[in-house]
Amino acid sequence: MGVYSVLGFVLLAAAFGGPAYILATRSGADANVRLALAQQGIGRLPLVGATLVGSAGIAATLAVGSPPLGGAGAVGFLLGSVLLLSGVGLAGLAVGRYPQYRLLESVDANAARDCEVGDAVGLAGEVGADGDLLVSPWSETPCVAYDSRIETKTRTINPPVTFWIVDDRQTDRRPFTLTDDTGTVAVDSTNARVLLSVSSASTADDATGFLQRVFGGHRSEGPNGPASRYSERVLEPGDLVHVLGTVVERDGTAVVEAEEISDRADAGTTLYRAVRRNGPLGVGLALVGLFVLFTSAGIL
Repeated sequence: MGVYSVLGFVLLAAAFGGPAYILATRSGADANVRLALAQQGIGRLPLVGATLVGSAGIAATLAVGSPPLGGAGAVGFLLGSVLLLSGVGLAGLAVGRYPQYRLLESVDANAARDCEVGDAVGLAGEVGADGDLLVSPWSETPCVAYDSRIETKTRTINPPVTFWIVDDRQTDRRPFTLTDDTGTVAVDSTNARVLLSVSSASTADDATGFLQRVFGGHRSEGPNGPASRYSERVLEPGDLVHVLGTVVERDGTAVVEAEEISDRADAGTTLYRAVRRNGPLGVGLALVGLFVLFTSAGIL
């Protein structure tokens, strides 16, 4: 089918991808995606690479083979495309989190007293104040970090799915100390990803239609709107926290320069699973997808 099929694929991708992008940006749902990727430490490069690899596989199939327009062959082509794109997506996310995985694997110390300059450390302990505390905007909680959001409850029509879209967000953090059974160490949270569970939230009595947000624009009604809520995540002195980072020297004192700060005990397990399980699974799905694609197009 050659170059015309590839051109057709590009036009088809634009026909589906363009409206999807417009829907996401008009509704504000793209903010959720950007936030999720940023909190996982995943940049654009792995996702762009995954998109290019998946698209190249489908384009190569169209250029070399002859996918049928109907019947079982067309179903095979569609199934292969889904498997390929799903696989490269999983693999891309694993690649994006691989630097964090390498840092976790290279941890030299798991206790405060063992921290030496240059060490990669993974610590768990109790948060302590190291100077003035912050005050969170909504609950006015004294803390060393907060993540406050105005979110709108949004519902699709068919199928009926309800989810929250982040319309506004305020964050701040301060240096703090971490104390475990062996001692205390200072933590610099300036450039860290801070992952906290919701500590308090208001309620929403209603939900906004997804298409209403698309055509009306995603204007926030503030936390007191009928479909809006204020949710807050705070890290207080006395909370248990997990810190992943590197020890540096500041004014003659060892300080942990944090890369990730989390109140979730399973953060390390989730990272292992994202890289060690989802990475190989994604590659396997992509290879199966390519096999199904090539078979449906008569290449194999």
